[in-house]
Amino acid sequence: NTLVNAFSVNVSELKNAIKAEKALEFDDFLADKLRLWKVPVSDDYVDPLSNLSLKNKEELLAIRKILKYFPDSPPEKHIHVLISPLEITATLSQEQELLEEVTSLQALLNKSIHSTYKFWLYFCQSS
Repeated sequence: NTLVNAFSVNVSELKNAIKAEKALEFDDFLADKLRLWKVPVSDDYVDPLSNLSLKNKEELLAIRKILKYFPDSPPEKHIHVLISPLEITATLSQEQELLEEVTSLQALLNKSIHSTYKFWLYFCQSS
């Protein structure tokens, strides 16, 4: 009976276990800086994470029990939790903001160059 060996784990303890298991990858981060999201993704796809967005995914809170997020046995052959260091998440968000700003500035520059060119054509034709 597998329930005999079951024990309670909260998300904070899971973060510590992940940090210990993946010490080389997460060497520069404290366990509490890891962010975990519930992402039930089937592993049947060639690259199931290539287009994955965390925007509408549920973040696992450190003070909650794992059972809150997985009350039933999770399906097999699925990725259930995605892990990201807090700093990387912040950096990705900042990069997205910068990309949007660059796109906006490029649009303004194109508009400005186009307007300058039209003015120059008008000025040359008027002379």
